[in-house]
Amino acid sequence: MVSRLLLEETDERYCFLLRHGVVHYIETETNTIFVELKQIPNTWIVYRRPSQRVLSPEKVLLEQRGLKHIPLLEGEEKVKLLSLARNEIYKIENLVSMPSLMHLDLSENLLTEIVFSPTITAGL
Repeated sequence: MVSRLLLEETDERYCFLLRHGVVHYIETETNTIFVELKQIPNTWIVYRRPSQRVLSPEKVLLEQRGLKHIPLLEGEEKVKLLSLARNEIYKIENLVSMPSLMHLDLSENLLTEIVFSPTITAGL
């Protein structure tokens, strides 16, 4: 499947991640990739094909994927709604690259810790 995607896709970042990352999962319906780079161990990167981002630029649904942590979402600066419901996430982190995020659904996870970047404050 990776070979086919490399032939079909023209997005440089998508192809870079396929070539240089450890591909953990590829969603067959959307060809969204879940990869890990050796430079960032133990952190998955989720990258949607540009054609998928155009169809739903403000919403990403990653429900029930067995995720242990919030992945880095590359190219998703316009996302306003992120649903990570029904996963196994224990820590809120890796959201700094999402400046437009307004709604985060982490229901039915295993949350025990929140990690804020120095510029983000809790609205509790």
